[in-house]
Amino acid sequence: MIGEILKAAAPRAVRPAEIRKALQDNGVSMAFTSIRHALGQLEQRNAAEQVGDSRTWRHRGG
Repeated sequence: MIGEILKAAAPRAVRPAEIRKALQDNGVSMAFTSIRHALGQLEQRNAAEQVGDSRTWRHRGG
């Protein structure tokens, strides 16, 4: 679900708070630690990347 949110926002970078808000709008409640863990997994699969030293993330790839 987080990957879909990043794809929908592409190419704009998204903060974890925006991801959490989008999840809540879809009726899903998720802790920030769980969001961060999911972002780490997406990063390992080369599906997401952290933007520089910021705390924003964006979808990677086509």
